[in-house]
Amino acid sequence: MSDETFVINVNLSGEKVALRVKRDEEIVFRNAERMLNTEFLYLAKKYGNASRETLFALLAFEVLADFQKGSVVADQKAVAEHIDKLMARIDEVMNQKI
Repeated sequence: MSDETFVINVNLSGEKVALRVKRDEEIVFRNAERMLNTEFLYLAKKYGNASRETLFALLAFEVLADFQKGSVVADQKAVAEHIDKLMARIDEVMNQKI
């Protein structure tokens, strides 16, 4: 893994945030951004009168509960396996002669 870092801009439920991340971990943060926004919209519809702070608290609560159940670990393993396959394919293409 590379230690090179750079700044990415993410949208967290309408709030723009600049984060410094390792270049080879950008995909993790981009996927987390998409997942957070999808779940936040779901919770906002489900609990229409809840404050933004309450919705984020609910989201954090759900993530921690999922982590306790182990589903987060299983999802991470699937993502890691997919990334390994993509990296192998990239290596294959990069090693081809033109």
